Amino acid sequence: MSFLSWLDYSEAERRKMLDVISLFQQKESRDELGVGTVRDSFADIFFPGTSTIQTRARYFLFVPWIYLDLERRKKDSETTARDARKREYDLIEALIASGEDDGVIGKLARRGLQRLPSNIYWSGLQKWQILLFRGSQTQYHKWFDKKNKNTLSLREFIEDPECDIGYKGKGTWNANLPKVPDGFPNKIDFKLKKSEAQFLKDQILRHCSNSLLAFLVLNGCPCGDEVRFAWMHPQYNEFGPQIKEKLEHARNFSEIMHGAAWLYNVMLSEEVDKSANKSEQNDLVNRYRQEMLEWYKNIKSESTRFSSWNKKLFWEIVAQQNPRVPNATKTFCMQWINYAINSVSSFDEFVNNVSIRSLIKDRERSLKKENARLSNSKALEAWRGASGIGQLDYRWRIARTMVNDILTGLDQEVDNVKAN
Repeated sequence: MSFLSWLDYSEAERRKMLDVISLFQQKESRDELGVGTVRDSFADIFFPGTSTIQTRARYFLFVPWIYLDLERRKKDSETTARDARKREYDLIEALIASGEDDGVIGKLARRGLQRLPSNIYWSGLQKWQILLFRGSQTQYHKWFDKKNKNTLSLREFIEDPECDIGYKGKGTWNANLPKVPDGFPNKIDFKLKKSEAQFLKDQILRHCSNSLLAFLVLNGCPCGDEVRFAWMHPQYNEFGPQIKEKLEHARNFSEIMHGAAWLYNVMLSEEVDKSANKSEQNDLVNRYRQEMLEWYKNIKSESTRFSSWNKKLFWEIVAQQNPRVPNATKTFCMQWINYAINSVSSFDEFVNNVSIRSLIKDRERSLKKENARLSNSKALEAWRGASGIGQLDYRWRIARTMVNDILTGLDQEVDNVKAN
């Protein structure tokens, strides 16, 4: 049995770990080689308030609409938590009934869903200052007991760093929230009304003003799946020098580290192939080697860009955003980057290089200990391919959907009168 543990620095750190755990269900997105802290540093710079498991922008309104009504009912914490869960389950059914297919959290699990949208969006709601309560969702539920019994003491306001310090008399939710649609959640969908989109845009501009997310909701145009990364955006040249500089750093890191993921899968498929003479395993070896070959060609074709990359500045940006990136992560990444940039070998010599392969194997062992697949045949047996082969996009796919939702809502002429 495997265990995950972490120091509970803050609610934000706890939620990041929950997001990481959720990603274990997505093979291509797994952080198999432990570069997630670097990835998330840039993702938080570009798209603050987002997470890898969010889906659609209107959830930033669904959650407060649910809790605003519960606050008016003045129930205790246990009842509030139970009623909130029921309403989120009802929301799943309502979205499906309205014909929504893409982005419904819990579409398959339905009332068996464990991690609800409110939990997924909680940190983002705080970041965008839609939720003014600073504590965790559990603390918020407990707050109902104290609020309804008027037992909040001055000491609690002063001493509890997770309590809603400074918000007494201001409410727990932003006072400018758009009105709840009649009959919510019945007949609800993901289409933002103009006033709702304007509210989300305003919150992003006020509280994430220097981000790429802010630029896109202010000046951006909707884009489709063909724009796979933020640096491919047709408005890239308009982003501004600071955003473009950081985006170029992020792009370099994404493209170079993608090769480490391909080599890891090449090595895994080779190990499987040694113990099982199956044609499909041979296909995997060939597939991953071919993918890595294409990566190697691309890196060499862009050798001038990578050679002039200011890696010292790159790590300064990372450290400024997240001072707790482990030294071991930085060391591993720099060793791989140096191999990739400075190698003058042929592809076959590179992919078969003993030192480079040892770097990958040692990194996996340091992260997974006895469960490292390249060192443990039993752990290898559970491997089904495609582990962490997705190129780092720094939550661009999620942000693109959010931005498209907001821009589409802003493009409407007027709101439906009944909904307001």
